[in-house]
Amino acid sequence: MYINIVFIAILFLNTSKGASFEEIIKSLTVSDEDLTKLVHSMENEFEKGLGKDTNPNAEIQMHPTYVTATPDGTGKCVVSFSKKSKKVL
Repeated sequence: MYINIVFIAILFLNTSKGASFEEIIKSLTVSDEDLTKLVHSMENEFEKGLGKDTNPNAEIQMHPTYVTATPDGTGKCVVSFSKKSKKVL
């Protein structure tokens, strides 16, 4: 939804400046090399966001949504959710 709104806004602003639809689409096209760089950059930021020491200064601050430790360190639990079933292993 958000991407659609941004795209519509870009389209509206550029067409009001006289740009053709083809010119706008061409300006939004990303090369494979740039896309690969973007993906690697996002992965690095995700790792920083999940790191205990790097989280406070990360661009994307994240918190694990899984159990990272148990009080005595002996327990192990895996929870799996899908459309059809929920499992605790």
